[in-house]
Amino acid sequence: MNWQHLTLIVWLRWRLSYNQWRRAGVVNAFLTVGLVVAALVTAVVAFFVALVAGSLMLGRAEPDQFMLIWDLIIASFLFLWSMGVVTELQRTEFLSLDKLLHFPISPTGAFLLNYTSSLVSLAIVLFLPAMLGLCLASVITHGPIMLLLFPLLFGFVLVVTALTYQFRGWMATLMQNKRRRRTIVAAVTLIFIAMTQLPNLANLAFQQQRRQGAKAEEPAKTELNRQLESGEIDQAEYGRRLEELLDDIVARKRRAKALRWNRLTENLTLANLILPVGWLPYGAKAAAVGNPWPGLAGSLGLILLGSLSLWRSHRATMRLYTGQVRGNRPRRTANSTADEPITYAPFLERNLPGCSGQVSAVALAGWRNMVRAPEAKMALLSPLLIALIFGTMFVLGPMREMPDEATPFQAIGVIILTMFGMLQLLVNVFGNDRSGFRAFVLMPIPRRDILLGKNLTILPVPLVMSAVLIAGLQIFRPLSPTHLVATLIQLVPAVLFLCLIGNLTSIYAPMAVAAGSLKPVQPKFWPVMVHMASMMLMPLVLAPAVAALTVELLLDKFAGGRWFPCFLIVSLVELPIALYVYPRLVARQGALLQRRESQILEIVTANCE
Repeated sequence: MNWQHLTLIVWLRWRLSYNQWRRAGVVNAFLTVGLVVAALVTAVVAFFVALVAGSLMLGRAEPDQFMLIWDLIIASFLFLWSMGVVTELQRTEFLSLDKLLHFPISPTGAFLLNYTSSLVSLAIVLFLPAMLGLCLASVITHGPIMLLLFPLLFGFVLVVTALTYQFRGWMATLMQNKRRRRTIVAAVTLIFIAMTQLPNLANLAFQQQRRQGAKAEEPAKTELNRQLESGEIDQAEYGRRLEELLDDIVARKRRAKALRWNRLTENLTLANLILPVGWLPYGAKAAAVGNPWPGLAGSLGLILLGSLSLWRSHRATMRLYTGQVRGNRPRRTANSTADEPITYAPFLERNLPGCSGQVSAVALAGWRNMVRAPEAKMALLSPLLIALIFGTMFVLGPMREMPDEATPFQAIGVIILTMFGMLQLLVNVFGNDRSGFRAFVLMPIPRRDILLGKNLTILPVPLVMSAVLIAGLQIFRPLSPTHLVATLIQLVPAVLFLCLIGNLTSIYAPMAVAAGSLKPVQPKFWPVMVHMASMMLMPLVLAPAVAALTVELLLDKFAGGRWFPCFLIVSLVELPIALYVYPRLVARQGALLQRRESQILEIVTANCE
């Protein structure tokens, strides 16, 4: 490997990227090139801004503030870097190592070239110049001891890039299986989305502490106002005591702020000491007080960790491309299984309680397909992600202080959130089958059984998820016994009516779906509008429950009617109606499916073959 090879590979990556942008359209290519130029200009500006601003302000910064600045920069860098990793996992690498091996380069040289060219990323371009400028500013303000920041920064970049490169190589071996690849992409995306909610959790916890502090001040003010109104104190005494109270509140706030700052710095110091990515801020803090040893030890540790990661990645890569990978089991041939007993699929051959064999087969096959499909897993996990986001508002946010009368409506909201997470699977049940829908067309069974089986595939998921989330709500915001029973009863009619809406939408507005995602292939206007209308009509299935809760709340407030459980009565009436109406409407929908199955087959398979 030499400099000419490196410049050639970097140019090749740029050319491939440019061709990719140009194929996406002239406007897209123009915007992308503009963003690249803007990123380069921003990098230059960030270097000089960090140098000038750091030279002016770092001299007055305390060591803890110095550490906090580096923590914020590293956290922002890691966030942007992780976004790039998630984005790269979702697309095929256009310059992988196996393509480099066709060039007259040794395997080790190809490995180093591929790793070096992977350093050209948006996070590096934007943050590395700013960090270098901050290091130079630190040397100007604190003297030569801050030269330790340069090996610390080098070690930090080496650790992050080497571990990421090793992670990409490991993921590349796992994602050779396309089904596993889609599952990994879905899981990594969900984990990244969940991680983005950490700042929101921290903010909610901080706001809760502020609300608790404000509540602690109210009794003293209330007592002072009562004494003034009752004549126990005059206006002058009231003003003097109020001024003392305000001074005491200000002093308490300052002490609380100082205590929070001390806790924050202690926790950050401990985290920086334990985590390798925090050794740079920890070394910067130690160097600011004149202690060079943490910086030297951190630099050595980071360089050793990065080198070890690169060495392991290189060894695994060489073993993979030289055919030295062990532990691969030989594949079975057709002759090797001739004398073996025939194995069956007991899961697919079971009969669900109260269902015919045809309905059970469709439901179990659909469940197996849904469990294996990564896009279905992502749709199934989306209600849990939504519950994580909104659950923090109930536990830490201002929703925790809502009146008790709003708790039943919150339980209804939990059901609606769960239903919204399942809508992508409900409103297009045949589009997700793609070419597999041909098997349903060829089945000599009533089309009613196909719809029943499809609904039974999805039915347990919203029921179980909603029940679990309502149980969690019961812990933090307890419902009355009648409201809890009525809410659980509401799950059944809500899901049944939602399945009926999804069946109609799937029959009249099917859309082809790309493999590995829930994204429609070449969507048309009217099917998209029908899907949107069905999504907007979905909350109407719970309109009777909301109306009953409203009537019960009004009776309790104006007529003292807490004894009349309107919500429970409406739920008990609605349940048998739903159980009676659902099978009869599904039978009519089965007739509609039989008349339109050829058109559905043409739509869902036309763009997938």
